Amino acid sequence: MNIRPRPISRRAALQGTGVFMALPWLEAMGPLTAWAENSNPKFVAPNRMAFLYTPNGKNMADWTPKTEGNNFELTPILEPLAAVKHKIMVLTGLTADGARAHGDGGGDHARALSAFLTGAHPKKTDGNDIRNGVSIDQVAASRLGGKTRLSSLEIGTEPGAMAGNCDSGYSCVYSSTMSWRSSTQPLPKQVNPKLVFERLFASSNDPLKASRDAIQKSILDFVRDDSKSLANKLGVNDVRKLDEYFSSIRDIELRIERAQKLPPVKTPDYAIPAGIPANYEEHLRLMCDLLALSFQSDVTRIATFVLANEASNKPYPFLQVSEGHHDLSHHGGDASKQAKLKQINIFHTKQLAYLLNKLESIQEGDGTLLDHSMIAYGSGIHDGNAHNHEDLPIILAGGGCGTLSQGRHIRLKKETPLSNLWVSMLNRMDVSVEKLGDSSGALSELFDPNAKPTAKPQPKVVVKPKPIMCKPGELLVDDDFESGKFGKAWFRITGKFDATSGQLKCAELPSDNHHSELSTGSTGPLQSQNFVIQFSFKLDGAKMLAIGLENPKGHVARAIASPNGFEIMKWSGKKDQQKLTLDDNQWHHALVEIHGSEMVAQVDNNPPLYFEDETLKTEKPRLVLINYGQFAWFDDVKVWKGEASETWPERRKQLKK
Repeated sequence: MNIRPRPISRRAALQGTGVFMALPWLEAMGPLTAWAENSNPKFVAPNRMAFLYTPNGKNMADWTPKTEGNNFELTPILEPLAAVKHKIMVLTGLTADGARAHGDGGGDHARALSAFLTGAHPKKTDGNDIRNGVSIDQVAASRLGGKTRLSSLEIGTEPGAMAGNCDSGYSCVYSSTMSWRSSTQPLPKQVNPKLVFERLFASSNDPLKASRDAIQKSILDFVRDDSKSLANKLGVNDVRKLDEYFSSIRDIELRIERAQKLPPVKTPDYAIPAGIPANYEEHLRLMCDLLALSFQSDVTRIATFVLANEASNKPYPFLQVSEGHHDLSHHGGDASKQAKLKQINIFHTKQLAYLLNKLESIQEGDGTLLDHSMIAYGSGIHDGNAHNHEDLPIILAGGGCGTLSQGRHIRLKKETPLSNLWVSMLNRMDVSVEKLGDSSGALSELFDPNAKPTAKPQPKVVVKPKPIMCKPGELLVDDDFESGKFGKAWFRITGKFDATSGQLKCAELPSDNHHSELSTGSTGPLQSQNFVIQFSFKLDGAKMLAIGLENPKGHVARAIASPNGFEIMKWSGKKDQQKLTLDDNQWHHALVEIHGSEMVAQVDNNPPLYFEDETLKTEKPRLVLINYGQFAWFDDVKVWKGEASETWPERRKQLKK
């Protein structure tokens, strides 16, 4: 008998003690076209819009593509977007005229952020008589906010003062606020992920929140009965989608809990507020996950995210950049400062890439969440050294429910108002406005009815290296982590690990800066001195990962991968190395061979590394997987007993040359 799932309302939600949890789209809610509430066939799902801001402009020589159209090449700063290049538009030629001085003198940073979404010229004051314009997100929220639980979401990572002088006589509120409900009402952003999470899922009248916190339960525990009842009404696909949704929520909860237990990182001239992650990148990515979750659950369709306040002088020591961002933006043509500025710019682009890949991974009806969103990213300053506001660095990502022709670099007419882009986005949200700030009309270039869809970029061909020194014999370790647990080979665990996705995700312990490590143990399966090790790995913010050989006395040798290269080493120092670029978020394959006193290691289809040392002849060997930083992934770890290959003597001669 074929039992159909019973239909449920699109407005259905899970409720518990003080908890209101909106649901993602499910098949049982009916076709996505019902969400559109209009007859336009292009609108197959609710459209969303988000605006991400980064301060101090860009190193534009490394930002702007040289060619136009859909064959443009990604520049160094845009390279992290390679996986979603077919779903972005790079827009050149947009101007924020409201950010210019117009007789008011200094204050370019304050004007840059305050004028970014309003198209208005803010009043120069450090008092209570602030005046700006209404921002695009709030124009949309005033028309569409009644369709979702929250009319809009405003988040960031740096708090900002709402008064005082922060930039040449401009109130601090201008430098820290992107969203304006009215010309005199700025909307402060929330920088604490825990409070953002509670805003998304706690009910507005929640007297029992303190008691929930005291017993430290997951928010999912309070909707468990309601979720079980709902699951009984759903088909197999919807149950799986609901499980994925709950998993995302629980992952965010756990990361927030960890962040609350960690001490803040002390960095020069910058104090991280209590209650947020000490790790800046984790803070950014946690906020990206919350933004994605707010869209997935349809709690809101409008969001703003200030990655750092305008004129932020935050240092980036994890990028080996100790100087402040704002100081570096005044580079004066100094090549070393520009190189560091480029590193910061690339770091910020990686966070955009993280969000876009997250949205692209969430299936929704006839496409993905990214297909049904418009994500604008950029800065209100072109070059921090020149303090100019024309030719701004702007990206528009996502499909806008089929209304955007993606995968292109568009060079617009010079002095095209940035507000024209915002008017164009409002039109795609079915919000008709005659004018916003200094706008002069919509951008017809965003959609080309004759354009062919841009092909999804093919991933780089990564070849699994083949053994050259040894012939694989008996299989000693075979772990693909598909069971959701560690295989029998692993004896000792230090650090944070999660194998529930079918791959092993690991991260160091930031509380004591201790790396994560798995070991086979000295009494494990490696009762051999000669073996072949093969594994797949992915750097996802990790500083370094390694596979190592140890004995009861400690370290013997390691093969180490980092974003900048691959090397093999003994405890006493490096033995052989390669300078490579190992892309984040791409899987790589490594092979390590140990036979007698010799070691060979390869990554992907790169040339092998080699060294020879008598200490490799060790008793009771154990294998270790090691990671420093956030995060790294391992998969398909295999270890065989190794027998010397007949062709090895000749290959050895070649390697020694």
